[in-house]
Amino acid sequence: MGFSDVVKEAGATIEYIKSDFSRSTNYKKALDYLPKTKATYIAAATDHMAIGISNASAELKIAIPDELSLSGFGGYSVTQNVFPHITTVDYPFYEMGETIMKQTIQALRPDGDPIPTLTQLPVELSIQGSTSKI
Repeated sequence: MGFSDVVKEAGATIEYIKSDFSRSTNYKKALDYLPKTKATYIAAATDHMAIGISNASAELKIAIPDELSLSGFGGYSVTQNVFPHITTVDYPFYEMGETIMKQTIQALRPDGDPIPTLTQLPVELSIQGSTSKI
């Protein structure tokens, strides 16, 4: 919701396309969607989805980032195996798992302290070659 709120505040329009998280499904959907859209930026929910879209863009000869900027979320190292490299938001996956397990163990102990209802971990935007300024 935070992402879409900021997009709307900037005066841009947002369109959601339902999909699963696989590269192949998103590749197929992008082959159909990209020729019909006037979008200048696509934010994929995961890096794997972004790679599928990137592959479809290459097949359709849509230049990233000159004609279409593209980003994903996750910070997976695989984003460095495609060209241009995918701009992504890096998540601290290891720390997230560690924090969740510690809080779960604490919650299961009869004498455990209450666990926080909100835990924030830092994320980092990794700007790569798949995005450019409008």
